[in-house]
Amino acid sequence: MDNDTWYLVDATWDDQLSGIRTIYLLAGWNSKGFNHNTLREERTEKDTFSSPTKYTPQAFIYPLISDNSYLIDIIGKIFLSQAAASMESDAYAYTGNAIRPEVKVVCNGKVLVKDTDYRVIYKDNQDIGTAEVTIHGIGEYIGNITIRFQIYCGHNNMLHTEGKKATCTEAGKAEYWYCSVCEKYFSDEAGTKETTLADTVISATGHQLNKTDSKAATCTEAGNTEYWTCNACGKYFSDEAGTNETRLADTVIPATGHHYGEYQLTKEATALEEGVRTAYCSCGAYMTVAVPALTPSIKLNVSSLRLRVKQKYTVKVTGLAKGDSVVSWSTGNKKIARVSQKGVVTGKARGNTIITIRLASGYTQKIRVYVQQGIVKTTALKISNTRLTLKKGRSYTLRTTVAPVTSQEKVTFKSSNSKVVSVNAKGKIYAKKKGKARITVRSGKKRRVCVVTVK
Repeated sequence: MDNDTWYLVDATWDDQLSGIRTIYLLAGWNSKGFNHNTLREERTEKDTFSSPTKYTPQAFIYPLISDNSYLIDIIGKIFLSQAAASMESDAYAYTGNAIRPEVKVVCNGKVLVKDTDYRVIYKDNQDIGTAEVTIHGIGEYIGNITIRFQIYCGHNNMLHTEGKKATCTEAGKAEYWYCSVCEKYFSDEAGTKETTLADTVISATGHQLNKTDSKAATCTEAGNTEYWTCNACGKYFSDEAGTNETRLADTVIPATGHHYGEYQLTKEATALEEGVRTAYCSCGAYMTVAVPALTPSIKLNVSSLRLRVKQKYTVKVTGLAKGDSVVSWSTGNKKIARVSQKGVVTGKARGNTIITIRLASGYTQKIRVYVQQGIVKTTALKISNTRLTLKKGRSYTLRTTVAPVTSQEKVTFKSSNSKVVSVNAKGKIYAKKKGKARITVRSGKKRRVCVVTVK
């Protein structure tokens, strides 16, 4: 210290072990600075002041703000260069999200604790390629070590393009799959046979033309101009090169007699009677062709019924051909089951009988009705999904089908872990947090399970 004055000095050094360090200190002109060297007038660019031996506590002496007090800063640390770091695997499939494998760090036989002994920084850990994990020492550990792992494309996001046959004028293409992750093309769904988009192209075949000579029209028979027909695509051309496409109708030279127009639908066909198509000439002559009557059809929402005594069920009719209608509902045994003219079937007594639906077209449809004393139990239970993967916060409604449709046993839903997945009485599933849970669906003694994975 000179003239009772301290000078502010900043020192930066690298002991080749723990990285670059910087400290500010107060010193006098002739006072002892780092490594007991007298501080110079100008700023020191580089000076060795500590032992280069690994793991030896380094001493750096600098003065406190007092007349004759000094502070010795002991930098006694364990360097992570002694440690071994590992992960569960050195390769992970690309997911589109950052991949952060857990790291195990062991130093001198001791398993270090994350965020107590070290912290982890990931780099380049989202896209395909080489990712880095840098472990930085904290607390009594200093320095860092870096390990690497690979992110590879598992071809899990393949877009399929169906093959297309080449035509006479348009190129086709072979079937292929495109991976939207690695942006490569493959000729197989497994992604093992790489190809290029150009290699999937099938060249156009070109036209295969046959000539039809021209023919003059007569009074009652039409003629035609010359034209060429392609045997491959079925198109017509007015030139031998196949460049001017035409229609077969355009090659026709009308007869010099009657000039009939196109057929028009003059009477629409129904399930009960034929229709008529008529072509008219400007002179008043006409020609007709019959349009076949529509084929009777009917669809019922059930093919058979099982009812409890006094239980009711409405049979629904759809799919009737135009003009057709239901003219009657009848039962084979009113003591066992009755049916109204609106299709409401009521169980009366134990047994079985036939319900007949008759249409105006004469077509009939029959369903068998079974009536029992006890409740109608579920004999079959189906669910729309047995496995389901949802993202956290998403929902999905599980659809169920019960047989028979008249079952009186209620369908219930239950989650094995409502903290992960919950489900309401209508089968709507809510993904709450990551994990797995089983949704059990019951109706009577029938049971189905859907395994739900939340990511």
